[in-house]
Amino acid sequence: MDGNNMRTFIFMVLLSLGLSGCPRLGPDFARPGSPVAVPAQFQNAAGGAALPFHDDPWWRRFNRPELDRLVAQALTTNLDLKKAAATVLQLRARLVATHAERAPQLGLEAQAGRAQQTFSLPGLGAAAEPQTYITESYNLALAASFEVDLWGRLARASEAGVADLLAAEENRLAWRRR
Repeated sequence: MDGNNMRTFIFMVLLSLGLSGCPRLGPDFARPGSPVAVPAQFQNAAGGAALPFHDDPWWRRFNRPELDRLVAQALTTNLDLKKAAATVLQLRARLVATHAERAPQLGLEAQAGRAQQTFSLPGLGAAAEPQTYITESYNLALAASFEVDLWGRLARASEAGVADLLAAEENRLAWRRR
């Protein structure tokens, strides 16, 4: 590589590294203020906040084993609860895939082949013995790529994935508390 090509190459590498730290487009999420002032303490508040459903097994106060069995059965066979749990798992996997898009991508491909051909030359008659040729071929390819997050698309997709996952987890907990 001559001097000009080397300078151009170094400039392009430095430019791509500099652009990889570009800011995200769009405003960052800010929780809107509440239009109603929330008091520090309510007038008729009991000692504390209500516990979630799974932390307060209220039905056990009846001392009925049949009721305990029915509640356990309802929790294990509730299709809405299973769907909400499956959605959480799906969004976790999608979030992992979204985070993986921000990393360099590497690919390796290897192929090997062997072929055998047998033929005889025409016109030589029965005296010509068939000739067998074996050919082998090998191929190894390595591909690497990296997407520079110039406009913040990957960063915003990651933020959206986290928000979707948190919303699905809260939805699952809400189904469990019912």
